[in-house]
Amino acid sequence: MQSIDRKTTRLNTLICGLVFLVYLQSSALAVTGAWNSAGSLSAGRTEQTSTLLPSGKVLQVGGVSGKSILSSAELYDPSKNNWSQAGSLSQARFWHTATLLPTGKILVVGGSGASSALASAELFDPATNGWTLAGSMTTARYLHSATLLPTGLVLVVGGSGFNSGPIATAEIYNPATNSWSAVRSPPTARYYHTATLLPSGKVLIAGGASDFPLSSTETYDPATNTWNSAGNLSGPRYLHSATLLSSGEVLVAGGATNGGTTLNSAELYDPGANVWRPAGSLVNARSIHVAALLPSGKVLVAGGFSNSGILSSAELYDANSNTWSVTGGLASRRFDASATLLTSGEFLLAGGEETPGGNVLDSAERYDPVVTDSSPASSLLIGRSLQTLTLLRSGEVLAAGGIGVNSSTLATAERYNHLSNSWVASGSLATARAMHTATLLSSGRVLVVGGINDTGVVGSAELYRPFLNNWEPAGDLVFSRAAHTATLLGSGQVLVVGGYNREGASVGSAELFDPTSNSWSPAGSLWTSRFRHTATLLTNGKILITGGRGDGGDLATAELYDPVSNNWSPAGNLAIARSGHTATLLTSGKVLVAGGAHDANNAIASAELYDPATNSWTMAGSLAIAREFHSATLLPSGKILIAGGSGDSGYLDSVEIYDPSSDNWSLTTSLLNARAFSSTVLLPTGRLLVAGGRNASTVALNEAESYDPNFGFDEIRRPIIESVGASVEVTAALHLEGSGFNGNGEASSGSNASNSATNFPIVQLQRIDNEQIAWTSPAIGSARSDNVYLSAPLPAILPGPYRLVMYVNSIPSISEIVVVKSDVIFRDGFEAPELAKQEYPGNNQDPQNRPGPPNG
Repeated sequence: MQSIDRKTTRLNTLICGLVFLVYLQSSALAVTGAWNSAGSLSAGRTEQTSTLLPSGKVLQVGGVSGKSILSSAELYDPSKNNWSQAGSLSQARFWHTATLLPTGKILVVGGSGASSALASAELFDPATNGWTLAGSMTTARYLHSATLLPTGLVLVVGGSGFNSGPIATAEIYNPATNSWSAVRSPPTARYYHTATLLPSGKVLIAGGASDFPLSSTETYDPATNTWNSAGNLSGPRYLHSATLLSSGEVLVAGGATNGGTTLNSAELYDPGANVWRPAGSLVNARSIHVAALLPSGKVLVAGGFSNSGILSSAELYDANSNTWSVTGGLASRRFDASATLLTSGEFLLAGGEETPGGNVLDSAERYDPVVTDSSPASSLLIGRSLQTLTLLRSGEVLAAGGIGVNSSTLATAERYNHLSNSWVASGSLATARAMHTATLLSSGRVLVVGGINDTGVVGSAELYRPFLNNWEPAGDLVFSRAAHTATLLGSGQVLVVGGYNREGASVGSAELFDPTSNSWSPAGSLWTSRFRHTATLLTNGKILITGGRGDGGDLATAELYDPVSNNWSPAGNLAIARSGHTATLLTSGKVLVAGGAHDANNAIASAELYDPATNSWTMAGSLAIAREFHSATLLPSGKILIAGGSGDSGYLDSVEIYDPSSDNWSLTTSLLNARAFSSTVLLPTGRLLVAGGRNASTVALNEAESYDPNFGFDEIRRPIIESVGASVEVTAALHLEGSGFNGNGEASSGSNASNSATNFPIVQLQRIDNEQIAWTSPAIGSARSDNVYLSAPLPAILPGPYRLVMYVNSIPSISEIVVVKSDVIFRDGFEAPELAKQEYPGNNQDPQNRPGPPNG
């Protein structure tokens, strides 16, 4: 950290004569979206950089705090909503740039020290959380731009020096050789400009300042090493933002002009026609603000500096209507903050200044676009409640058993295809059943266990074979049971726990199903017999059992099963006894228990958190509405969506989202139908399928609906995964092929290049059974491609079926279902030979040439 007598080099007229005013947002304007706390940085900082990493975390580097230049860096983890140290630069700096390289390392370039511009560059390696020196530029500079080119090279343009003033040179960094080389100089020396990578591979340089504000723009073509005019802006501007839209056009917004006057104008650049045109007017003039293209295609601008004061307001630009509208405002007014679009579609804003040359902020905020909707899906062929819904490896969903409209248990099954939005019959179980369990095995089969039917509690189990569309026996349980749990272990075995028996008494035993031998064996006994409990596979491989109902009423006890020792141990007590609740594994490794009923069948709204590290419980925020027999789904964003259920006032259509980062619940768009005892599955599209259940007037519903917890993104912007590869050793690279792996988002901000690129692929794995989330990293030395992604070795995760999703610009691909084994990862269509033999006994043909699923 270096001490300076800091004098900003922004044009003096920008803040000269500032009269401080608090911006009051007009109550007449419609406000959507909301900002939530994102914790606090270890120190207030401004003029830092912010970079989204392949892990989904965000790296903040350098900057200024008071009169000190910072060499520190820190990481923000969205899943935990906390900050941690990330080593230190060898040289404290601000007004630098930070660029994520295809290798996953971050290149920090130039900037200003205490008394001079810097030519040095440094590399951050997320794998080691450490820094190393990179080659130095030929020209020391700050307030420049840095753009990652499609070739993997980094283009640095312009900037300023302490004594040299505006710089008219450009140079390129080559990560392979760790060296810099000059390229043709731009026609105009400038700083405070923006640099935007266009779809053509050219780079658009717009506005900025030289000895005076500039209106000129130009493009650099890396293929020919040439510069060409891109016309003029409607007027001079600097400290503006530039955002590449999904159309390929570039939106330039706000900034300052001659005399330091802040602008409310915006304009669009059309690369095809090489012309500029107006893009409406911002609600508030602003400069040194932040901007991002949201998954919805709208552009969010927030905060900034205005001649009337520092802003806390935010607004959205809609390219379809070419209009601006107010959205939710920041908790703190700020300018010169850093900005990053997260994989969740939220927007992180950190640090900045609250007053010019004054209070530097350590706070951070996240903008949630709050876009959800529910729409009808094709109805089930048969109304059913207390059924199971299981995501198959084909991406289809299997509905099995349940209670029908005539109150009889069902033996029928059906499959839902999200592509055709239709259900088709999928054979019949040998035994009708409800209140059973269904578990997707690594082989792709589905194990259905126990339950009740019209004659009593069921002791049998069955296997559904998707590719043959039939059912076969899976042996008999040691003990008949219903309202039990079933959990896929890392070994591939299935642990079945508790339930109630034919006499209606709670069961204390557990047993294991071995798919290889199609047999059952005892797995010890619970400390307390129970049914209507939950079972959650923890990241350490143990299984957490919580609550439920025993012969004496609802339970507050919890216990752990260790598959290695085949032993059970206590896991503390819940604060409130409950049954009919949900338990969800969070990305932090903790488990959220929510809702349920307490003894007198009164629904409860409380929630609790279990921490495996301390084997202890703490209270969490309470649901807005008390409920039991609801569903809970961990979204890829790390938030939890609770839907439906039964409350004190009857069956519910309400939906709530829990944000672990703030420990808060918020009501969102309701279901189309009130329902309890329904099932919910996260589809490959990212939407939730809610099907069946019952309401106050119907024993069994056949209505289904598709609920969108995402952010209204344009489907054509999705990256497309076409191949996951045949089989990949866990210690080798994950190989994905497809299209759209590069997207919009490589652009600097106007003031200090603080906006992070998001146009690179980020790959997430989410286990289907316990919803555990993990992230991959790009392979070291791999080139960035629009069609190919190579990962580093997979992180240490439990074996089992996973959803694989690629995010580009925070827009998810349609997920692929992969199975991670201890020695191999494989996908439907590329099964390991031994599993192909299990699926097709007596069939020695190549598994890739096997018969396809019925009905396409």
